[in-house]
Amino acid sequence: MSVLLTACASASFLGQPLHDCTLCTDGFGRRQLGWTPLVVRMLCGVIDDFDVVRRLREVPFVLNCCLSRSGCKRVAWDFAVPTSEWPVLVLVPLVDVLRIENVVPDFLDLGDRHGLHAILSNVSDTAADRHA
Repeated sequence: MSVLLTACASASFLGQPLHDCTLCTDGFGRRQLGWTPLVVRMLCGVIDDFDVVRRLREVPFVLNCCLSRSGCKRVAWDFAVPTSEWPVLVLVPLVDVLRIENVVPDFLDLGDRHGLHAILSNVSDTAADRHA
């Protein structure tokens, strides 16, 4: 059954861009999760439906985390190589988008690294922070 989903995108939410994450299939039929900052419907007057996706990968869960206990998965940016400054960026045809996924930032880790009052808008956007 198909259901129409409306994606969220904002240039500034608490001082940072906010975009939904999407669950997609890749060219091999595997499910991939990614942050979707851009949806393209047409280029130079030609229909060309695709998402631009910064890929995420699954990482080990945190012990005693209520989200892990309830079945939530923990994800992090997927870098092509450890020295990359930015996560892998892929183009995903809209026909390969399965659904929008709710992804919640790990504020515990953010607070451990930057203090109790850390939120996404007051933390530097450096390669080191993206890797963390």
